[in-house]
Amino acid sequence: MKLPLSNLITTRPAAAVFCTIIVLLSGTAKAATPISTCTTISVAGNYIVTAPISCGTDAILIRVSHVTLSLNGFNVTGNPSAIHAVSVSNVVILGPGSATNSGSSGILFEGVQDSQVIGVNANHNPIGIYLIADGAGTIPANNTLAANKANQNTTGIQADVSQSNKFLGNECSNQGTGLFIASGQGDLIQGNKCDSNTTGIEFIGTSETVVANEADANINVGIFVLNAGGNHLRNNEATSNGVDLLDGNPCMTNNWSLDAFFTSNSSCIH
Repeated sequence: MKLPLSNLITTRPAAAVFCTIIVLLSGTAKAATPISTCTTISVAGNYIVTAPISCGTDAILIRVSHVTLSLNGFNVTGNPSAIHAVSVSNVVILGPGSATNSGSSGILFEGVQDSQVIGVNANHNPIGIYLIADGAGTIPANNTLAANKANQNTTGIQADVSQSNKFLGNECSNQGTGLFIASGQGDLIQGNKCDSNTTGIEFIGTSETVVANEADANINVGIFVLNAGGNHLRNNEATSNGVDLLDGNPCMTNNWSLDAFFTSNSSCIH
């Protein structure tokens, strides 16, 4: 179903919601341990970056649960990752601040669960924010990535495997792929802006909810669902792409509704 431009729907989460989250979480940085150089965090608690950090290793490595890290407006650079959390839970990475120019990823969550990345700039990396399973096979689950800017990377936000994670109100523009989930189940992808990439939003998964995202002016595809079923996509805007909406599955495998677009590959998309 093609919609005239005047009927485009763009209902993204209110910025005030994310501002409230950031204000509430910023209080956790009080009485925090300062970090100004390459650091491995192995004791639970609150930490705050107090100077720019650049390392030839992971700049900040988190190996313990229940950690809050405030970037405090500073930039962190490392190789392979600026910030790397491994096999932990209840970790908060809080902006403002940035994780940029790293060898592999700005922020790497490896087997991390029940954690958050909020208000961080993860730009100019091969992958801005990256979710993967750990060596024991623990899947990144129940994490929230909200109000981050993952622009001008090769891939903005990528999850090799993802379960019940929330991707809310992030910017993922000017790169190869804006937001990519290789194997997802039960994720919420809402209010993200993924414009001017090769592909805006691409995912393989089941029971994914994809709502109120913007994917405009991407070279190949705005929103691309590949080998995935039982997903719900609604109120998304995808215009001026090579193909606005593309479903690589048989008709009626996924539920598309009330999306604003001009071109698609299937009559089931409406």
